[in-house]
Amino acid sequence: LPMKRPLQVLPAYEKPAKLFVGTLPQNVTVQHLTKLFTEYGVVTDCYIMQGRGCDTKCAFIRMENQEEADNAIANLHGAVLGGTRPITVRHAESGKERKEKKATEGNNDETQQPKQDKTKTKNKKKSNKAKQSKPDTTQPTIEHTPTT
Repeated sequence: LPMKRPLQVLPAYEKPAKLFVGTLPQNVTVQHLTKLFTEYGVVTDCYIMQGRGCDTKCAFIRMENQEEADNAIANLHGAVLGGTRPITVRHAESGKERKEKKATEGNNDETQQPKQDKTKTKNKKKSNKAKQSKPDTTQPTIEHTPTT
């Protein structure tokens, strides 16, 4: 009989971890985010997404292990990067996890709030956009205190 190799299972802290970073200012770059997150561990991948007509970006960052990702979340969630709004840093969810989360939230009828009229929301967004000034094109400044 052929000999089977034992299954190698990595501890959770050694598995790569994917983070979601939201509410990023328009002028943030891959290099800037990589440098920022490298303070808390090894960054193996960084991808910035930007939707059309949005005033913020979001990114996905892959870190070498779970412990480093948790450290980055603890230190960077709520930091202000060159904008006025704090960034969101959390573990990224897979499509399956998001669907399951929505399904469980949707089953709780008592807590559901009535849907807003979309035309009112669009009009509010247009009026808020007119009030906003031009976006800052300089490199974002980091307003957080790292704790190591």
